[in-house]
Amino acid sequence: MLLIKAIFGIQNKNCMMRLLFLAAIALSIFSCNKDTSREDLLVGSLWRFDVKATQDTLLLEPLSEAKYNFAQSIMSKLESVTLEFKEDKRLIVNNLIIADPESGTSFVEEPIEGAWEIDDNTLHLQLTTKGTTPYTIKEMSKDKIVIVPQGDDPFIFTRVLVPVKK
Repeated sequence: MLLIKAIFGIQNKNCMMRLLFLAAIALSIFSCNKDTSREDLLVGSLWRFDVKATQDTLLLEPLSEAKYNFAQSIMSKLESVTLEFKEDKRLIVNNLIIADPESGTSFVEEPIEGAWEIDDNTLHLQLTTKGTTPYTIKEMSKDKIVIVPQGDDPFIFTRVLVPVKK
């Protein structure tokens, strides 16, 4: 109290108590407005691929015709896919359409369980035992995630995820 009196030159005890009360309220308000962590953004929603937004980003990237056609065929298979990021770092992928090369038919795979992790600016997704696929995070908010697979594969393209509307 003496320090506050010395710093602010407050002589009146009631004025000093009001100042302390207002400071406590301000501190509690600012501590409640913490930024949502990237993990909380992922875990808080069920995500789906936004085919239109992904196609729009493809038009902005320098693509060969083969790469563009490949991306279009991949996105048509991911249109109904949802990704569920669990707190325990499990990843549940639903409605994945798998093509059977022998019969030429497509079918919806049972939910696939994998794993996920975020570090720095990279989202790691693991759906097989062969390892994880790292994605560079270009943008991440509660409304949209924009990711690009890392590596030198000629068919790498940007993907856009949005929360599933409830």
